[in-house]
Amino acid sequence: MFCLKFKPFLAGLVVLLLVSSFTVDVSAAEPADCPKIIKREQWGAQKSTNVTYQVMPVQYVVIHHTATVTCDEMPICKNIVRSIQDAHQSMNKWSDIGYNFLIANGGNVYEGIGWHRVGAHTRGYNSKSIGIAFIGDFSEELP
Repeated sequence: MFCLKFKPFLAGLVVLLLVSSFTVDVSAAEPADCPKIIKREQWGAQKSTNVTYQVMPVQYVVIHHTATVTCDEMPICKNIVRSIQDAHQSMNKWSDIGYNFLIANGGNVYEGIGWHRVGAHTRGYNSKSIGIAFIGDFSEELP
């Protein structure tokens, strides 16, 4: 895998898009200047109540925003990601967090449901896409 230098906030998206277009071992070590992927266990994810596996490669990558506050600090970002998962599971009655990956201001990438699992982010496209969400509300300002 290789990494291009972009603004920290967008670097996570670039890496995810590049990785999704190749067949690679995503657990392989990342170059030092690439965004860090925070695994589910690291941010304290609850267990999924159901798993539907994704047929790869997907046709689409759908970009979202979480409509929450933004975050730079890892402890704050972990809390936000946990609260999103909680809302998706308890209020929406979904089996897990709806996004495959979430990206924070500092460029860290948080594993949502990860690779090879169908998300709950875009009705009609979940089974043929991955969903990536920028943490924050960008309806008034750009990331």
